[in-house]
Amino acid sequence: MRVDGEPFARITMPVLSCNMLGMMPPFRPKRAAEPKPLSLMMPLTINLAIPSRVIVGGPPTVNVMALLMRAGLSGLGKGLKKLKKSAGYGKFMKKFQAFRQKLFKNMDPGFLKCKVLRAEPVDIRDGSVALAQQDFLLPGRLPLSWTRSYSSADIDEAGYCGHGWATPADITLTRDAGGLMLLIRPEGMTAFGDLPAQPGREHAAVGLPDGGRLWWQQEERQRRWIYEGSDGVQHHFDDDDGDTLPLAALGDRNGNRWQVVRRQGQLTRLAEYAGAAATGREVHVTVERGRIIAMRLYEAAGDAYSPLTRYEYDGEGQLAAQIDALGRHGASAISAGA
Repeated sequence: MRVDGEPFARITMPVLSCNMLGMMPPFRPKRAAEPKPLSLMMPLTINLAIPSRVIVGGPPTVNVMALLMRAGLSGLGKGLKKLKKSAGYGKFMKKFQAFRQKLFKNMDPGFLKCKVLRAEPVDIRDGSVALAQQDFLLPGRLPLSWTRSYSSADIDEAGYCGHGWATPADITLTRDAGGLMLLIRPEGMTAFGDLPAQPGREHAAVGLPDGGRLWWQQEERQRRWIYEGSDGVQHHFDDDDGDTLPLAALGDRNGNRWQVVRRQGQLTRLAEYAGAAATGREVHVTVERGRIIAMRLYEAAGDAYSPLTRYEYDGEGQLAAQIDALGRHGASAISAGA
């Protein structure tokens, strides 16, 4: 049995526990023609029994909360219908449609949405077009995932694969005059306001919004900042007293790492280490005019190279194609105007 659409008896159900004292029932428009009863029907008791029980002599009565919820949902539905019929809503939808057509005018229908972005082309936080493409994954003590990320919100920022693109080599730790530090990654930014005054992981600062931890340790000649995310991967940055610190290494708690080697600030290779010892595996990077052209795996054990990925660019330095180790073209090009 149900009363006002609610179960007959349960915890917090309003019941009339006394037929001598109480309150008059609320006005119901659908029953306005019927004579209003003089009986006292409003609740005086709320069931709190576990398990649920019905108070003897206290039948379920009018559920005021259920009536208010129904009225609110009904009003919301009517409001949405009126909004869709309004002139302002129609103008907004026309402008949105024109913007969408302009954004994807140079792409085949459904290509970006269905094939590249897998039906998730827009970042709901700011409405920007975004995608991520893993170009290769090297297994090992610390697997190296080389993933390119694109965001139309960062179209003015030039990375190693062109404007709007970011790779692990583009990760930086920046600081301002006020002492705030920002970790900038393809996944987003993490802010640190209260920086640790003492070295060690036990004094780490907690970042917002992802909750990652940032601490520093003193190396032989300089300070090294270490960020650790929820996945356990550590990002190392060497402090040279500059405002922008490039990524120095990717590591874990066991001492495994990929050391980022640069020459005059330009990326040249990534070397794998197990503790203090090099494993003999390196990823050699060919860079021209600030753009990565090719990446190859070098293994000292066999003195052999293996292709990993190649990139091609247009006349403006924008990524035009990505070719994997088997010579297949992957997801790459996006209009700079996006």
